Amino acid sequence: EYTFPASLPASESQGSATSKKQRVRKPRQKVTTMEKVYVTPTENDVLLGRGGRSNHHIGNKRYREEVKNLRTWYLSIGDNKEEKTELSQCL
Repeated sequence: EYTFPASLPASESQGSATSKKQRVRKPRQKVTTMEKVYVTPTENDVLLGRGGRSNHHIGNKRYREEVKNLRTWYLSIGDNKEEKTELSQCL
């Protein structure tokens, strides 16, 4: 006949769940700017974001046109990563 072992102490029966230590994190420093500067986008700027304002901005239209013009050249490069990188950086 089999006899069950006596109960383990509470600290052993919990396993590794209670033995894991919580990490103490340092509080983050607040980054404050002295003065907010607002700029007006020009026709040479490319605006980030979604929606009509960035889609219809003249700089974004020019950028999309340049991408369209360089697409065939980019695809003709093949697997040459260095040349593809150079092309995308000059854009």
